Amino acid sequence: MPKKFIDIDSDLMPDPSLPTVRVFTVSTDGIDLGEALEAYKDFISPARMKKIIRYAHMSDKKLSFCSEIALCFALAGLSLPFYPPKYAYDEWGKPYLTENEGVYMNISHSGSMAVCVIANIPVSVDVLETDYYISNDFKRKVVTALDGEPQDKRELLSLWTKKESYVKLTGKGLRTSMLSFAINGDKAISSIGGKEAFIKSIEIDGYFISIASYEKANAEYLMFSKDDLPLLTEMESKQKAL
Repeated sequence: MPKKFIDIDSDLMPDPSLPTVRVFTVSTDGIDLGEALEAYKDFISPARMKKIIRYAHMSDKKLSFCSEIALCFALAGLSLPFYPPKYAYDEWGKPYLTENEGVYMNISHSGSMAVCVIANIPVSVDVLETDYYISNDFKRKVVTALDGEPQDKRELLSLWTKKESYVKLTGKGLRTSMLSFAINGDKAISSIGGKEAFIKSIEIDGYFISIASYEKANAEYLMFSKDDLPLLTEMESKQKAL
């Protein structure tokens, strides 16, 4: 069964008056891609399958596969059809669900972890290994005076994921300069008239995961491994039996 954490970045109980953002992670560790594609091909959209085939490196193929599986788990968690998931991309390249109005999702991956976040409010996610390599001039491209001075590389990487989650929330991605806004506590504050956002960030299993939303929200984290993949077939059967 997957590991489950609720508001892991807070000592407080979840606030029942707030919406809940659900974060689903799937690890590529131990996955045989050929076997997995054969067993779970019904859960992979045609567009995703083309992307998996197009990648040259096995690590990228596995991450792409697990990104789709994470989305399937996310949709199943809301009792929405997921075999396969139906989504498209807007003019900025941001994915959106085509048959579930009012449900928002976003995907990220790094190392051996794929992450999907889903909620009834606009939301985004970014994930990065805690030991990710960065160049010497990286800090000047990311940190503003209002961000404060990161004490070490780990703090800098954590800040990066927070900023990435915010620019993904705006829908403009890397078209938004990291220097055009600052992270102040649990908020992203834009200096160019953009909307403020709430940021939640955790460090777990060697990764930083940051989620951003325009509304303050609770967060629930569910972590899946290759041994949990058969749950999808069980969830599919239950949905079809209804």
